[in-house]
Amino acid sequence: MKDLSREQKEALGRMIVEGCKKGDADVVEGCLKRGADPDVSVCDGDGGPRKPALHWAAYNFNEKCMQALIGHGANLEARDGDGETALFYAIRNFKVPAVEFLMKNGADPLAQSNNKTVALDVARNLRTDYASYSQARDQIIKALTKDYGQAPEKPPPVQDDVASPATQEDIHVLKPITLQPKKGGHGFNL
Repeated sequence: MKDLSREQKEALGRMIVEGCKKGDADVVEGCLKRGADPDVSVCDGDGGPRKPALHWAAYNFNEKCMQALIGHGANLEARDGDGETALFYAIRNFKVPAVEFLMKNGADPLAQSNNKTVALDVARNLRTDYASYSQARDQIIKALTKDYGQAPEKPPPVQDDVASPATQEDIHVLKPITLQPKKGGHGFNL
């Protein structure tokens, strides 16, 4: 595939995050097939810290989006600015299915953040002031300590069946992307 410009890479990265936020695996897969980096770090429209795409997919859990990223070689242990992995995001947001998915795919529950916190500590310290929080925390701890056996072997990154390298014209096959700022200045509408 032809090298993409910085602007093209950034646009594809923003589109991956939007796909992860909306649970649209087709958008995520389409961007990855056009050369997007599965470990791209993007900040939200609010100017917050940069996070790898897998973090966004875990936060807004959609199994197909996460599978697309992992299928294209996303690093389960990719870190944000605080040294946290996607597993931390899934735990903090009580996303039990995301925690289970990440663990089944080989995420490390003992990975340390910059402040030496591990995922198990984050789970242990979750809020439990509501019964649903307490139940989710218990399910997360169970998922983090369950023996899933050996992580599945990661398939090689998906490659297009086309033998010739992509050109600038190939990229323009997509519908033009227009991002409109959301009211209130948080994020973009497509």
